[in-house]
Amino acid sequence: METQPLTSLSIAAFLDALAEQQPAPGGGAAAALAAAAGAGLMAMVCRYTVGREKYAQWSAEVEPALQHAEETRRYLQAMIDADAGAFANVAAAQQLPRSTRDERAARRRAIDEALIAASEPPLQVATHSATLASLAVSLIGKTNASLVSDLGAAGELLAAGLAIAAFNVQANVAGLKADSRAEGILSRFAAARAQLDLALAELRPAVDRALASEG
Repeated sequence: METQPLTSLSIAAFLDALAEQQPAPGGGAAAALAAAAGAGLMAMVCRYTVGREKYAQWSAEVEPALQHAEETRRYLQAMIDADAGAFANVAAAQQLPRSTRDERAARRRAIDEALIAASEPPLQVATHSATLASLAVSLIGKTNASLVSDLGAAGELLAAGLAIAAFNVQANVAGLKADSRAEGILSRFAAARAQLDLALAELRPAVDRALASEG
């Protein structure tokens, strides 16, 4: 029987699935959902800006930002199911027979390959979250001022997505046995984290200043 895609569930049903005594969906799917929500808020802010005369001078920046946010949102949504599927493959590899030396070696290889593959969805969540956070910084002062709090909220959701993804990446790498690819995975994640931290260091105070000026 084919499993229903997580992204086809209602919000209530998805949260019920998270709360169930089952391995997936778990933190990886939640990370992708948080980041996708951040991308969605960015798209909404852009939509309330495009076509308004007050912000016409920035349309050349806001319109492509809207397209990028929407494309990334759809991609991050796909990562919700991708993460759950990758975890299922790890679990399947762990169930392989290990009675003989050859079986144990084959099982170990299968587990390592599954863990490498399972690292990709959270890495993609981290990378895309960092890119969108940098984009959010570039939109401060160029998008609808009434929605600057939503732009800040988008940044925090992206930060949450990356922070949660970090746990998944660390767990997958920890499960590898002397695999040289682990270093590359950690390096890619560190680059995404550094980019997002830099973006939020600009975005948070910029949003605070914008909100204070409205008071």
